[in-house]
Amino acid sequence: AARRLGRRDASARHHQAVSIAREYSLQAHLHRLGAALDPRLTKREESILRLVAAGRTTGEITTAMNLKRSTVDAHIESALIKLGASSRREAADIVTRADSSS
Repeated sequence: AARRLGRRDASARHHQAVSIAREYSLQAHLHRLGAALDPRLTKREESILRLVAAGRTTGEITTAMNLKRSTVDAHIESALIKLGASSRREAADIVTRADSSS
């Protein structure tokens, strides 16, 4: 009986883990979709891309802005989608050109 209970418990934990993974995946997908639907950069995205344009690494940006690396990466990914850029350098160049034209 204890083995059956252990298997049921393990199975329940597995199903819970799968459910959480699916929810996280859906949230990530919706975030990317939202970025694609709203092409305006946030002030944070612009700030991060200006630091990229200044030659800062992700690690330096996380320190300067007191953010987690995953947060900086998420802002950069969102900006890439919105700008249709294929690299962080290209996205930074787009923001720099926009700054110089205004």
